Amino acid sequence: MGVKQQPTDCSSTVPETNADDQVSNPIISSSSSSSSSSSSSSPNLSNKIPISPLPIPSPPQRPKQTSLLKPGAKFSGYQESGKQRYHVQVKLTEVDLNSSVISGFLLIHNLIESNPLIITFFKGEIIGKNYTFETKHESWDSTLRNDLQHWARFPSWRSLNLDLLDNSNSISNYEKLNYFYNYQALNNENLFMRWKELFLYPDSDVKNIKGASFAGFYYVSFNQISGNITGLYFHKSSDRFQQLNLSFSPDFGKTQIYEYA
Repeated sequence: MGVKQQPTDCSSTVPETNADDQVSNPIISSSSSSSSSSSSSSPNLSNKIPISPLPIPSPPQRPKQTSLLKPGAKFSGYQESGKQRYHVQVKLTEVDLNSSVISGFLLIHNLIESNPLIITFFKGEIIGKNYTFETKHESWDSTLRNDLQHWARFPSWRSLNLDLLDNSNSISNYEKLNYFYNYQALNNENLFMRWKELFLYPDSDVKNIKGASFAGFYYVSFNQISGNITGLYFHKSSDRFQQLNLSFSPDFGKTQIYEYA
Protein backbone atom coordinates (compact mmCIF):
# COMPACT_ATOMS: atom_id res chain seq x y z
CA MET A 1 0.00 0.00 0.00
CA GLY A 2 1.37 3.39 -0.89
CA VAL A 3 0.78 7.06 -1.48
CA LYS A 4 -0.04 8.41 -4.92
CA GLN A 5 2.08 11.41 -5.85
CA GLN A 6 2.37 13.79 -8.76
CA PRO A 7 5.26 12.87 -11.11
CA THR A 8 8.51 14.11 -9.62
CA ASP A 9 12.22 13.59 -9.97
CA CYS A 10 12.59 10.34 -8.04
CA SER A 11 16.34 10.72 -7.63
CA SER A 12 15.80 13.58 -5.21
CA THR A 13 13.44 11.67 -2.92
CA VAL A 14 14.57 8.07 -2.81
CA PRO A 15 17.90 7.47 -1.02
CA GLU A 16 20.36 5.00 -2.54
CA THR A 17 20.69 2.59 0.36
CA ASN A 18 20.94 -1.16 0.72
CA ALA A 19 17.71 -2.86 1.65
CA ASP A 20 19.27 -4.65 4.63
CA ASP A 21 20.97 -1.54 6.05
CA GLN A 22 18.01 -0.50 8.23
CA VAL A 23 15.95 -2.63 10.54
CA SER A 24 12.58 -0.99 11.01
CA ASN A 25 11.33 0.99 7.98
CA PRO A 26 8.99 -0.16 5.05
CA ILE A 27 7.86 0.83 1.59
CA ILE A 28 5.51 3.23 0.00
CA SER A 29 4.03 2.83 -3.41
CA SER A 30 4.14 6.47 -4.56
CA SER A 31 2.92 6.58 -8.15
CA SER A 32 5.28 8.18 -10.65
CA SER A 33 6.07 7.77 -14.29
CA SER A 34 9.82 7.86 -13.80
CA SER A 35 10.51 4.13 -13.82
CA SER A 36 7.97 2.90 -16.35
CA SER A 37 10.57 2.85 -19.09
CA SER A 38 12.98 0.61 -17.18
CA SER A 39 10.75 -2.44 -17.28
CA SER A 40 9.66 -1.97 -20.87
CA SER A 41 13.21 -1.54 -22.15
CA SER A 42 14.65 -4.54 -20.31
CA PRO A 43 15.52 -7.54 -22.50
CA ASN A 44 13.57 -10.74 -22.13
CA LEU A 45 15.82 -12.93 -20.00
CA SER A 46 13.17 -15.29 -18.66
CA ASN A 47 14.49 -18.38 -20.46
CA LYS A 48 18.20 -18.13 -19.75
CA ILE A 49 18.48 -20.82 -17.04
CA PRO A 50 19.47 -24.12 -18.72
CA ILE A 51 17.78 -27.45 -18.09
CA SER A 52 19.81 -30.08 -16.28
CA PRO A 53 19.78 -33.59 -17.74
CA LEU A 54 20.67 -35.04 -14.36
CA PRO A 55 17.96 -36.22 -11.94
CA ILE A 56 17.55 -34.16 -8.79
CA PRO A 57 16.36 -36.01 -5.68
CA SER A 58 13.20 -34.78 -4.04
CA PRO A 59 13.78 -32.26 -1.24
CA PRO A 60 12.97 -33.33 2.31
CA GLN A 61 9.70 -32.31 3.89
CA ARG A 62 10.01 -29.33 6.21
CA PRO A 63 7.77 -28.12 9.01
CA LYS A 64 5.10 -25.81 7.68
CA GLN A 65 6.27 -22.86 9.77
CA THR A 66 9.05 -21.65 12.04
CA SER A 67 9.19 -20.26 15.56
CA LEU A 68 8.93 -16.71 14.16
CA LEU A 69 7.24 -17.10 10.78
CA LYS A 70 3.88 -18.62 11.72
CA PRO A 71 0.14 -17.90 11.64
CA GLY A 72 -0.70 -15.12 14.08
CA ALA A 73 2.82 -13.68 14.12
CA LYS A 74 2.91 -9.88 14.15
CA PHE A 75 5.50 -7.46 12.85
CA SER A 76 5.68 -3.72 13.35
CA GLY A 77 7.67 -0.92 11.77
CA TYR A 78 7.18 2.01 9.47
CA GLN A 79 7.02 2.86 5.82
CA GLU A 80 8.84 5.69 4.08
CA SER A 81 8.15 7.75 0.98
CA GLY A 82 10.64 10.56 0.61
CA LYS A 83 10.60 12.33 3.97
CA GLN A 84 7.22 10.90 4.98
CA ARG A 85 7.05 8.02 7.43
CA TYR A 86 4.01 5.88 8.23
CA HIS A 87 3.47 3.30 10.95
CA VAL A 88 2.90 -0.20 9.53
CA GLN A 89 1.85 -3.50 11.08
CA VAL A 90 1.68 -6.96 9.53
CA LYS A 91 -0.23 -9.94 10.89
CA LEU A 92 0.27 -13.34 9.26
CA THR A 93 -2.72 -15.61 8.70
CA GLU A 94 -1.12 -18.51 6.80
CA VAL A 95 2.42 -19.87 6.56
CA ASP A 96 3.21 -23.11 4.72
CA LEU A 97 6.87 -23.60 3.87
CA ASN A 98 6.21 -26.87 2.04
CA SER A 99 3.75 -25.16 -0.30
CA SER A 100 5.88 -21.99 -0.32
CA VAL A 101 2.91 -19.74 0.48
CA ILE A 102 2.27 -17.01 3.03
CA SER A 103 -0.61 -14.61 3.57
CA GLY A 104 -1.69 -11.94 5.99
CA PHE A 105 -2.92 -8.42 6.59
CA LEU A 106 -0.96 -5.20 6.19
CA LEU A 107 -2.14 -2.23 8.26
CA ILE A 108 -0.90 1.28 7.52
CA HIS A 109 -1.73 4.29 9.68
CA ASN A 110 -2.39 7.87 8.56
CA LEU A 111 -1.45 7.27 4.94
CA ILE A 112 -4.23 9.56 3.74
CA GLU A 113 -6.26 12.09 5.71
CA SER A 114 -9.62 10.65 4.67
CA ASN A 115 -8.81 7.24 6.16
CA PRO A 116 -6.57 7.01 9.25
CA LEU A 117 -6.26 3.20 8.95
CA ILE A 118 -6.06 1.20 5.73
CA ILE A 119 -5.94 -2.60 5.83
CA THR A 120 -5.05 -4.78 2.87
CA PHE A 121 -4.88 -8.55 2.48
CA PHE A 122 -1.76 -9.95 0.81
CA LYS A 123 -0.57 -13.32 -0.43
CA GLY A 124 3.05 -14.18 -0.92
CA GLU A 125 5.45 -16.62 -2.54
CA ILE A 126 8.34 -18.04 -0.51
CA ILE A 127 11.42 -18.60 -2.65
CA GLY A 128 12.32 -22.29 -2.73
CA LYS A 129 11.26 -25.47 -4.50
CA ASN A 130 8.03 -23.92 -5.84
CA TYR A 131 9.10 -20.34 -6.65
CA THR A 132 12.40 -19.01 -7.97
CA PHE A 133 13.87 -15.51 -7.75
CA GLU A 134 12.36 -14.73 -11.15
CA THR A 135 8.87 -13.17 -11.03
CA LYS A 136 6.58 -15.23 -13.28
CA HIS A 137 3.40 -13.12 -13.19
CA GLU A 138 3.04 -11.04 -16.35
CA SER A 139 0.50 -8.76 -14.65
CA TRP A 140 3.17 -7.73 -12.12
CA ASP A 141 5.13 -6.08 -14.96
CA SER A 142 8.56 -7.25 -13.86
CA THR A 143 11.45 -8.79 -15.81
CA LEU A 144 14.35 -10.95 -14.73
CA ARG A 145 16.67 -7.95 -15.03
CA ASN A 146 14.33 -5.89 -12.84
CA ASP A 147 14.17 -8.77 -10.33
CA LEU A 148 17.96 -8.82 -10.16
CA GLN A 149 18.15 -5.07 -9.69
CA HIS A 150 15.94 -5.40 -6.63
CA TRP A 151 17.34 -8.62 -5.14
CA ALA A 152 20.89 -7.32 -5.56
CA ARG A 153 20.17 -4.43 -3.18
CA PHE A 154 19.88 -6.95 -0.32
CA PRO A 155 23.35 -7.83 1.08
CA SER A 156 21.73 -11.06 2.32
CA TRP A 157 20.94 -11.98 -1.30
CA ARG A 158 24.32 -10.93 -2.70
CA SER A 159 26.06 -13.22 -0.23
CA LEU A 160 24.37 -16.22 -1.88
CA ASN A 161 26.56 -15.67 -4.96
CA LEU A 162 23.95 -17.03 -7.38
CA ASP A 163 24.14 -16.40 -11.12
CA LEU A 164 20.65 -16.08 -12.58
CA LEU A 165 21.87 -14.72 -15.92
CA ASP A 166 24.18 -17.60 -16.92
CA ASN A 167 23.18 -18.46 -20.50
CA SER A 168 26.05 -20.83 -21.21
CA ASN A 169 23.95 -23.99 -20.68
CA SER A 170 26.21 -24.77 -17.77
CA ILE A 171 25.00 -27.86 -15.95
CA SER A 172 27.04 -26.94 -12.88
CA ASN A 173 25.34 -23.53 -12.58
CA TYR A 174 21.90 -25.05 -13.02
CA GLU A 175 22.65 -27.67 -10.39
CA LYS A 176 23.85 -24.95 -8.00
CA LEU A 177 20.58 -23.04 -8.46
CA ASN A 178 18.50 -26.20 -8.19
CA TYR A 179 20.32 -27.26 -5.04
CA PHE A 180 19.69 -23.86 -3.47
CA TYR A 181 15.97 -23.84 -4.30
CA ASN A 182 15.40 -27.42 -3.14
CA TYR A 183 17.73 -27.74 -0.16
CA GLN A 184 19.17 -24.44 1.03
CA ALA A 185 16.45 -21.81 0.58
CA LEU A 186 14.50 -22.71 3.71
CA ASN A 187 17.61 -23.44 5.78
CA ASN A 188 19.31 -20.18 4.91
CA GLU A 189 19.53 -17.47 7.58
CA ASN A 190 17.31 -15.31 5.36
CA LEU A 191 14.11 -16.42 3.65
CA PHE A 192 13.22 -14.53 0.48
CA MET A 193 9.66 -13.80 -0.58
CA ARG A 194 7.39 -11.74 -2.79
CA TRP A 195 4.26 -10.18 -1.25
CA LYS A 196 1.33 -9.00 -3.36
CA GLU A 197 -1.52 -6.98 -1.83
CA LEU A 198 -4.79 -8.24 -3.32
CA PHE A 199 -7.66 -6.25 -1.87
CA LEU A 200 -8.82 -3.88 0.84
CA TYR A 201 -10.24 -5.28 4.06
CA PRO A 202 -13.08 -5.46 4.84
CA ASP A 203 -14.18 -3.71 1.61
CA SER A 204 -12.80 -6.24 -0.86
CA ASP A 205 -14.88 -4.81 -3.73
CA VAL A 206 -13.10 -1.44 -3.54
CA LYS A 207 -10.35 -1.43 -6.17
CA ASN A 208 -9.00 2.11 -5.76
CA ILE A 209 -8.40 4.59 -2.95
CA LYS A 210 -7.97 8.26 -3.73
CA GLY A 211 -4.40 9.18 -2.81
CA ALA A 212 -3.17 5.59 -2.34
CA SER A 213 -2.28 2.54 -4.42
CA PHE A 214 -1.57 -1.15 -3.91
CA ALA A 215 -0.93 -2.15 -7.53
CA GLY A 216 2.70 -3.27 -7.09
CA PHE A 217 4.42 -5.92 -4.98
CA TYR A 218 7.20 -6.28 -2.42
CA TYR A 219 10.54 -8.08 -2.64
CA VAL A 220 11.08 -9.34 0.92
CA SER A 221 13.95 -10.73 2.98
CA PHE A 222 13.10 -12.28 6.36
CA ASN A 223 15.89 -12.95 8.86
CA GLN A 224 15.09 -16.20 10.67
CA ILE A 225 17.28 -15.31 13.66
CA SER A 226 16.28 -11.72 14.42
CA GLY A 227 12.77 -11.83 12.96
CA ASN A 228 13.42 -8.62 11.02
CA ILE A 229 11.79 -8.06 7.65
CA THR A 230 13.27 -5.81 4.98
CA GLY A 231 11.69 -5.20 1.63
CA LEU A 232 11.59 -3.16 -1.54
CA TYR A 233 8.41 -2.07 -3.29
CA PHE A 234 8.12 -2.28 -7.07
CA HIS A 235 5.56 -0.94 -9.50
CA LYS A 236 6.44 0.21 -12.99
CA SER A 237 4.85 3.63 -12.39
CA SER A 238 6.18 4.19 -8.86
CA ASP A 239 9.37 5.55 -7.33
CA ARG A 240 11.99 2.81 -7.33
CA PHE A 241 13.60 1.04 -4.38
CA GLN A 242 11.24 2.29 -1.68
CA GLN A 243 12.12 0.50 1.52
CA LEU A 244 10.12 -1.50 4.04
CA ASN A 245 11.47 -2.52 7.46
CA LEU A 246 9.57 -4.41 10.15
CA SER A 247 10.53 -6.05 13.43
CA PHE A 248 9.02 -9.16 14.99
CA SER A 249 6.60 -8.54 17.87
CA PRO A 250 7.22 -11.29 20.47
CA ASP A 251 4.58 -13.55 21.98
CA PHE A 252 2.27 -13.71 18.99
CA GLY A 253 1.58 -16.76 16.84
CA LYS A 254 -0.29 -20.01 17.24
CA THR A 255 2.50 -22.59 17.50
CA GLN A 256 6.23 -23.02 17.50
CA ILE A 257 7.25 -25.86 15.20
CA TYR A 258 11.02 -25.51 15.16
CA GLU A 259 13.71 -22.99 15.92
CA TYR A 260 16.07 -21.90 13.15
CA ALA A 261 19.66 -22.81 13.92
